[in-house]
Amino acid sequence: MKGPESAMIEVHELPAVTRGLAVASFGMSFFALIIFWWIPFGFLLSAAATTLAVLSILLGVRTVARGLYYALGGILVGGVAATATLLTTKLSHWLFVQFH
Repeated sequence: MKGPESAMIEVHELPAVTRGLAVASFGMSFFALIIFWWIPFGFLLSAAATTLAVLSILLGVRTVARGLYYALGGILVGGVAATATLLTTKLSHWLFVQFH
């Protein structure tokens, strides 16, 4: 018969992102990329996502295990969403004013 220690359950821990700002900025930037054509909201959401990503890098020591790529991805995708929003605004203004 085995002792009571054999009845213990083994737990395998998986590393998780310890700070939520980087993950929140990554998710918000993807949502801003989906709705970039909503003119004021898409740009404001991408600006907020980029700000959160920069803030998460400034506030904590970002390593690969602690979500550095989430913050950098939030900056990259948020910048793409902001650029798409601004290009859409300028392009739609140019199309409707020039060819009206």
